[in-house]
Amino acid sequence: MVARLISQFITLLMLVSIYMCIRSIGRKDKKQAIIWGILFLLPVIFLAVLLIIFGR
Repeated sequence: MVARLISQFITLLMLVSIYMCIRSIGRKDKKQAIIWGILFLLPVIFLAVLLIIFGR
């Protein structure tokens, strides 16, 4: 149950961050777009690190 809650939270975070990144690009606000883009990539990077560490 906790794993499902965490995965739904991560999915929501990624959806909101990609939406805000696209919206910032539309407004020509590059600094905010970069911040939202980094927030979008954090779960992906974290998952890749976990797969490298525990995939052995």
